[in-house]
Amino acid sequence: ASRDGYSRNSRSKAAELKVEHLAEGWQAATIAPTILHLDNGSRQQSQGADAERFLMVLTGRVRLEYADDVILLEQGDSIYFDASFPHTIAAAGRTSARVLSVTPSPC
Repeated sequence: ASRDGYSRNSRSKAAELKVEHLAEGWQAATIAPTILHLDNGSRQQSQGADAERFLMVLTGRVRLEYADDVILLEQGDSIYFDASFPHTIAAAGRTSARVLSVTPSPC
């Protein structure tokens, strides 16, 4: 797992997840905004470290697996949820996606 509590997995060698930390270097940050760059086939699985999470799809389509639900999000869609439950975020379809993700900052 990484310092933000999430593991980076991919289904194939070609699939890649890039995480862009937007507030890196801020000493007293209470939130951790990131942009997830999800290639087709890349996934981000939670480790249950966060209490809450906000996602907004900037480009592409995203599949959010949350508890027993599968939620498809389109460009411009957003969702706020209890991230202490296991969840997985993946690019949906055959294209990549960019997602703004905001979680509490790991202290």
